[in-house]
Amino acid sequence: MHLIFRVLLRSVVLCVICQALATTALAGMLGDPVPRQRVLHPRFELAGDSFKEEMNGLNDTIEATTGRGLVSVALGLTDWSEVYVRAGLAEFNVRGLGFSGDFGLAYGGGARVRLLRLSWGSVGLAGQYLRFTSDDNNNALRDATWEEMDIALGVGSRRFGAFQFYGGGAYHKSDVTIRDRRSNTNTTIDSKIPGRLFLGVHIYPLADFPGGEFVVNVEARVIGETPQITMGLQYAF
Repeated sequence: MHLIFRVLLRSVVLCVICQALATTALAGMLGDPVPRQRVLHPRFELAGDSFKEEMNGLNDTIEATTGRGLVSVALGLTDWSEVYVRAGLAEFNVRGLGFSGDFGLAYGGGARVRLLRLSWGSVGLAGQYLRFTSDDNNNALRDATWEEMDIALGVGSRRFGAFQFYGGGAYHKSDVTIRDRRSNTNTTIDSKIPGRLFLGVHIYPLADFPGGEFVVNVEARVIGETPQITMGLQYAF
């Protein structure tokens, strides 16, 4: 009976997650600040997100929205560190400045280091960077570049059955530069609140997955942006 209940619970969780993934995820993902990958073993991650962030404008607060679809590859360097690279497509809009960007190439990467191992989990430090450029759909002579950086300190729990939890705080900074080639001017805006709190969970919905581990990542980020939920898929060898 206990085994049947576990199978049903995992099936329900997987169905809910698959249904949610059919819509656009709504938040920016930081991820577990603690490295999880074994030495020289890769992990592939697929994530999509779309969120709103308050920015410092010329004279007032400006709201920027951005959407991304990113593929990441993480590699364990040691049993206490990992690095990753990511690439994909991203766009953003700034209504207050009349900028409506289309999708452009996004790229970046980061690293995670375990600082302390405890009986119930680990403390880790992570840093990541992302950059992309969007052309303005309203003005062929205008484009913009979005750059963001996160430095996070947090904890990751050990695995409890099908679940593994993490959370922490982060310094976050986004810089946006809009270039108008007609007037030869640049407009720069940046993050109004350079802080984030985040909570997340890794869900292992399939036991004995062939060749590796299939993981669903669910994360919530608050402070400085509209608090919503991000979901991603991971496969670790």
